[in-house]
Amino acid sequence: VKSFEIKAAVTAPTKGKEQQVLGMPTLIPVPRSNNINIMLKRFPVSANEIVRAIATGDPNGDLSLERLAVLLQCEPSDEEISIMRHFTGDTSTLTSSERFLFDLANIEHCADKITALVYARQFPELIKEVYAGLSAYDKAITQIQQSSGLHRVLDGVLRVGNFLNQGSRGAAKGITPDS
Repeated sequence: VKSFEIKAAVTAPTKGKEQQVLGMPTLIPVPRSNNINIMLKRFPVSANEIVRAIATGDPNGDLSLERLAVLLQCEPSDEEISIMRHFTGDTSTLTSSERFLFDLANIEHCADKITALVYARQFPELIKEVYAGLSAYDKAITQIQQSSGLHRVLDGVLRVGNFLNQGSRGAAKGITPDS
């Protein structure tokens, strides 16, 4: 019976002083708060530094691609943003996870900024892939241009085409191998 009472007290949607005294979140659900706290503990930098890096869009900061992907999963929902932006109480009473979401919610276009940081981190690798693809095309073009066998085949095809084209139009040549 006591475990049920404890569970009921934890999951009850009351937002009174009991939850604040126990350090329980009042603005977001407990599981969400726990997930955010776990995520924050994995970062080698403080929550304030994470918020600063997102707000400034610092692509060279301490936020790796993997950490940014985790942040995308933990970014505040539209409902949470609305709740945080309408919060008028003392921010010192918020739990660390609520304070983190509060700070993120007050960054304009937070999700877009995190996504932009992800792209900024991916950009060098994407450029390498593009250059590798362009290099492959460049090699293929060079091989085509230097292939004497292909030139002979195309020359023969063009000669046949020009021969067939001579009919009633008076010996009109369509294309020469040099064009």
